[in-house]
Amino acid sequence: MSNTDADTGRLPVAKTYKLYIGGKFPRTESGRANALRNSAGDVIANVCRASRKDLRSAVVAARAATPEPTGVGGIVAPSAPGLLGLVSMLAPVIAGGNCVVALAPERHPLSSMSFAEVLHASDVPAGVVNLLTRQVEELLPHLAKHKDVNGLLIADATAEQADEAQRDGAENIKRVIDVTGVDWSAADAEGVYHIASMQETKTTWHPIAN
Repeated sequence: MSNTDADTGRLPVAKTYKLYIGGKFPRTESGRANALRNSAGDVIANVCRASRKDLRSAVVAARAATPEPTGVGGIVAPSAPGLLGLVSMLAPVIAGGNCVVALAPERHPLSSMSFAEVLHASDVPAGVVNLLTRQVEELLPHLAKHKDVNGLLIADATAEQADEAQRDGAENIKRVIDVTGVDWSAADAEGVYHIASMQETKTTWHPIAN
């Protein structure tokens, strides 16, 4: 990116994409941001880098909005395809009545945060979907350990990170499902059966008088 705009002579200022928590777009409390560059190396945007405190705020917002089929579902969206992978993971979770704290794709975050603006302008209640731009190694352990997160779907982590999340989740009886490597454009990635991954089966006894 050139130092000045050739037409106006003004210094170009790249847009800073904020987080999406509780139906609002706050900046990260840490004040950190990562510069996003295109293939030519030019800065095209700045993306907030969410912190552990931002994650806690997102979980609180999700818990306040959930009608509790399973409760709050955590999602680590795949890096590619950015938007398709995020929506493919997010839609079944909220369709089943849960709320979501999603870690947006690290390599391609802009489509996810533009999607957050679409959600904000829609009828999706505040807190049902919360999106954080992130680094997996920083936030995944906290998402797995958080006792108010009831389930976790992972599509972007190393084998070691996924194994650690499984161990951390076991300590608070959290369902952790590793879906790394799924082809989200394939036919078997579609359908209603993915809703079951974040549903709880409950048995209700109805006494009948003799």
